[in-house]
This record gives sequence, structure tokens and C-alpha cells, in this order.
Amino acid sequence: MPENLTDVTSPGTTQKICLLLGLPIEIQIEIIGLLKCYWFLQPHPFKSLRLTCKHIEALCNPVFAEFISIRPSLDRSALELRNELAPKYLKVVMCRIPEHEGEVEIFMESVLTTILERAVRLQKIILRHASTDTRAHSQLLNAISKSSALEDVTIWSFDYPRFPSPYDTVQSTFHHRLLNHILDYHSQRLRVLEVRCSTPMHESTFLKLRDTASQLRRLSISRCLTIETRGAFADPQRWACSDRLEHLFIHQCAIHSATIARHIGAGVFGPLHTFYIRV
Repeated sequence: MPENLTDVTSPGTTQKICLLLGLPIEIQIEIIGLLKCYWFLQPHPFKSLRLTCKHIEALCNPVFAEFISIRPSLDRSALELRNELAPKYLKVVMCRIPEHEGEVEIFMESVLTTILERAVRLQKIILRHASTDTRAHSQLLNAISKSSALEDVTIWSFDYPRFPSPYDTVQSTFHHRLLNHILDYHSQRLRVLEVRCSTPMHESTFLKLRDTASQLRRLSISRCLTIETRGAFADPQRWACSDRLEHLFIHQCAIHSATIARHIGAGVFGPLHTFYIRV
């Protein structure tokens, strides 16, 4: 955050404290709770802050939490509150993307989309989805594409089916569209990418990752490199991020250890600081 409320020597902080103390006591309590990330308290005790915040934005925005979580366990009022108070200083969003199209799920996704569109300083997103999801989520993807400061992306599937999606159906999954969308719009900015999903990574997606994500410092791939991408992975072409990549983690992927050993010796990944493999 630009200023810390505990730094009483900051003139800007002193002004904010004076403004805070001039508010009604219930609003003071509410703001302090938000500063401590007490979003999960339900029912929300002081809903009047929704109206008040619009009049004290200069106070609220710089001191709101930089992290927010959107998840199915939140009721409608909690989602509405996040929608109305999504701060401009938000840097990290964690969410579970709804697989179904019920009324609650549609509203939850609309809130998430609005927050992503308003979080102009967003740097990191943690997205959890169902590996079986085939919905388009077009508005959500469009909001992600506009995150001009995004540099850290984590994509997890929250389910690991016994029989993952067949390779010939991968391109119909949301996971495939999401990962490609991230690479299409943010490959030149991404510093951290973690992909943990049993849905196979399509060969074209792997090549896009290898050849365009030139700013990566940390890359973690779990489960999604299968025998279908083994040939492309074996190609000794240097990765675009080889001059910058510091940490590489490959977990439970169908990649031969001998191939990785040759790549390391040939400098395909660059001079790594940390390397971990479990095949």
C-alpha cells in the first residue's frame, strides 16, 4: 500500500487517521475490520458503509486490503459488498471460477468480472476451476486481458478426475482457453506462472509458452505435460525466458528425465537457481 496506518510520522497517514476519527463509530469499526481483511465476518454488521464509502473514497481506497477472495461459500450480500467496495489499490485476487450456470454462479462471476475490471493495479491472480468446465466465460477472459499490470498467474484445478480429459478434447475446455488467453495477452509481462491441472496442455500451448513468455522468472508445471507434448518438449531450442528464468518446477509430468538432463546441460532453460523435478 502507498502508506501504512501504523506509520504515524507520515503526514498523509495523520490526515487519514483524523478523517477516520471524525466518522461515526460504527463506520470506524467497519473500516478497521476491512483493513484487517475481515471480509469473512457474516452477517456483515454495518452495511451503511456501502453508501458512506462513496463519500470518503479518498480515505478508504489507499488503506483497503490489497487482497480479495471470491468463493462460492460467500452469500449474495458478501458478494455485493465486494462488488461495491472493490478498491483501486487491489493487487491480488483469488477466486474459484463457477462451473455451472445457476443464478448464484452467474452473479458471482459478474462480481468477479467487475472487480477485475476495476482493479487497475492488479498484479497477481489465483484462479481455481473445474477441470471438466467447458463454458466460455467470455466476459471474465475479457476482463483478464485488460489487466495491464498483471505479472503473476496461478491456475489450479480443484478436482483431479481419475480419467482426465482426452487429448483430442482439450481445446474445448475452459482451462485451455484460459491458459492461452493469459499467454496471448500477458506473455511479455509474466514473471511467475504456475499451472497445476490434470487437463493436458496442448502442444500448441506449450510452444506458445516456450517461445513467447520471455520475462518468466519462475515457472511451475504440474501434471499437465503428457505424452502428446513429449516430442515438443524434447526439442533442444532455447526457451524465450532462458536469460531470466531462475526457478523451474516440473511435477508429475510425462517427461523423460534424460531429456531434462540434456536440456539443462545445453542451457535450454538458462542458468537456473532452483530446479525441481518429480516425474
